[in-house]
Amino acid sequence: SKIMERTMSTQQVEPHRERRGRPKTSTRHRYATVAVIEALRIARQEQGISQKKLANMIGYNSSCLSGAEVYLRRPRISFLVEWAQALGYDVVLQKRQ
Repeated sequence: SKIMERTMSTQQVEPHRERRGRPKTSTRHRYATVAVIEALRIARQEQGISQKKLANMIGYNSSCLSGAEVYLRRPRISFLVEWAQALGYDVVLQKRQ
């Protein structure tokens, strides 16, 4: 499937909940992160991989993955890259047009 090539509407996804003590993130950054996480979650489900199995594959606790998928945690880029690679995807930066 071309899951990573799908464009996701920012209105379809709930924004990340802000927590106390954390710096506020710009709305654009929040929606972009949510879109990436949503695409990775869908890819994981389409491949039939459980959260626990994927977490073991990338060397993290399953609660980290679960928290990211329900937008309770803001994962680091390195975590998202490892997640994508474990599912067989590359992370590519592309200049906006």
